[in-house]
Amino acid sequence: MWIYFLYNTVTYLVVSVSRRRAVGVAVFISYVLFVGLRYETGTDWQVYKPNFYALGESYEFSEFWSASVDYGQEPGFLLLNSIFSKIFTEFEYFQCFISIVFVASFYYMSKTFGAKNVPMALAVSSSYLWMNLEFSVLRQSLSI
Repeated sequence: MWIYFLYNTVTYLVVSVSRRRAVGVAVFISYVLFVGLRYETGTDWQVYKPNFYALGESYEFSEFWSASVDYGQEPGFLLLNSIFSKIFTEFEYFQCFISIVFVASFYYMSKTFGAKNVPMALAVSSSYLWMNLEFSVLRQSLSI
């Protein structure tokens, strides 16, 4: 757990000292990589990782709707999961994509609501929103 505390602390310090665009881009990229490329961390990877590999091996796109019933998950999520499992061999790339979508959504929302320092907004919200949501509920973070 100390690694997450250290990561957030360093991010706060870097963002509070500099408001340059390059620093903001570096913060967003580091969040995408840190959260997206995590390995077997969180509460729901035990469900999604085997599904990812099963979809890649056993289901063709024509069998997609039956997979939706078999896995009890949303068809759109399973379609995206299936596409990624056909292209990439590792589940962590799929997590990284979801992290990119989440960061892009956060950036757009922050700009829409007039945040003056979007990287700081991300740093402040990361202690709860980012670490809790992204590390715990994969499907729900994509739906947001």
